[in-house]
Amino acid sequence: MYSGVMRIVNLPLLQALVSTPEVVVTRLRSGPKILVDASDYCGRPIYWWGDYDSRITRLCVDALRPGDCMLDIGANYGEVALAAASRVGPSGCVHAFEPNSRIAKLLYVSAELNGFANLRVHEIALGNSDRVAELAVPEGNTGAASLIRRCETRGSEGRAIETVTIRDAGQFLESLNLPSIDVVKIDVEGMEAEVFGSIHGLLRRFRPRLIVFESHEEIPFFERNAVRILMGLAYKFSQLVVDRRVAARPKTLPITNDGDVRSGYDFLATPN
Repeated sequence: MYSGVMRIVNLPLLQALVSTPEVVVTRLRSGPKILVDASDYCGRPIYWWGDYDSRITRLCVDALRPGDCMLDIGANYGEVALAAASRVGPSGCVHAFEPNSRIAKLLYVSAELNGFANLRVHEIALGNSDRVAELAVPEGNTGAASLIRRCETRGSEGRAIETVTIRDAGQFLESLNLPSIDVVKIDVEGMEAEVFGSIHGLLRRFRPRLIVFESHEEIPFFERNAVRILMGLAYKFSQLVVDRRVAARPKTLPITNDGDVRSGYDFLATPN
């Protein structure tokens, strides 16, 4: 189920049962309630399975302690942010960043439904400067929304364009007066290096114990800009992989050279 849930929830029958866009309240495997569009590529697994990617959620939650602070940059429906808010408790904080206005508003309501005053939703994107830009959202797949990429993935038939606000990540996070940054999850469809570059000083100061990030670049791993920035901060890397055997739990494999990288795009950085 860890490796096959997306194939299951995208079977024609299950797609047909939730083919009409409709916001529904469901419950995450971690417990909190959440609002999703069950017809969406990212909303459908949350509706049927209780998570979009339970591997990522598990990694983030397991790394958190009560009172910690987490950043979820590119939160989408907020399944990781909500699970994290439950984990860190009232003494902790979670800051979720989602520029898609429709999805951000659903996350606002999800936080209210659960009484998570420790979860702050920011309806902005983070980058290396203050500006506005066009967010391209593929029809039926909010998770592939991008500020820099053409949205032609996963069978999308069209795309909506939304003008969104981008804030300088370093300056904006400094304005929040964060007590710490303990875990970072970032999925911003190719802008990871821009964000890391902007928050370089914060990462050096707080030294998060876990950074979970995506990387799709088709160049050697250690030549990727996001990786080079984290290397300069003395982070080491591993990749999240899934054993195809039934019921085998996901595992992380260390990356010490480019040849260690397998297919997939979920990576972890931890301090040396």
